[in-house]
Amino acid sequence: MDRLIPRHGLRRGLVMQQRSCIASLLMGALVALVCTALATAAGTGTSAAATPSYAFVGKGFHMELEVAFPMAYSFYNVSIVLPSDFFFDVAECEQQFRILRVPVDYPVGRRQEAASPPVDVTDAFSKLRVTTDYFFDIEAPVFKVQYTENTAVFLFERLGTAPAAADGVAHSVKGLLVLPIHARYEQVDTDTQFSAHALLFGERVSVSRCLSKVSVRAGGEARVWDHIEATTSGAAGEGHCSIIPVGVLQDISIVYFMLMSLLVMGTLIVALCV
Repeated sequence: MDRLIPRHGLRRGLVMQQRSCIASLLMGALVALVCTALATAAGTGTSAAATPSYAFVGKGFHMELEVAFPMAYSFYNVSIVLPSDFFFDVAECEQQFRILRVPVDYPVGRRQEAASPPVDVTDAFSKLRVTTDYFFDIEAPVFKVQYTENTAVFLFERLGTAPAAADGVAHSVKGLLVLPIHARYEQVDTDTQFSAHALLFGERVSVSRCLSKVSVRAGGEARVWDHIEATTSGAAGEGHCSIIPVGVLQDISIVYFMLMSLLVMGTLIVALCV
């Protein structure tokens, strides 16, 4: 029977079959792309308000840490895993923490770029409860700390009724937990040469250190929401990381000589005045 079918007929049939397969594949890819776009568009209405973020405010040894959280819940559990480079003064956190209400598009960690100032709503929440895996030694340098990571958990709850999840207000704002945080002294740099200009006008040696993990858990009224963000590395300018100054070994003798000179000069001035 195959001998009765002309060659050009077979060729035309194969070409038509190939075109049909290609058209089917293109149609399937187009449908998948449209479905993905629709799903993404549908989720953007709530993800911005619900997805937490965190960032350092300031740099050096004494900073603040901003952790964003959704406002449509009653109970909150913020867990922060810190490397040995950072520590919390627990008593300071319990006394000086703040909770701010900001627009959903508020740039966390970049207050100078905000279109409107945040609203302090600390009084609308309970006192902050803090637990840690290890005791934070607030005076030890990095190389004297006995652990590599320490987890601090911050618990707080809303004193009033939480806004409904379907409420437009709940999705137009977010909360910020603001905590004082500190960095430890790093090991001294033994390679950099002494520079009088750098010593007098600013630090010239620094390292970038990042938090290990930040997770926010919220719930209340049969609603449970859980989200985890993690970062283990980053550039020096990123909000998830902080720039910590490092001392230079060759600066120590110069600084010591200058301090002793000032002490001698002060003693002579006092003696001459008497």
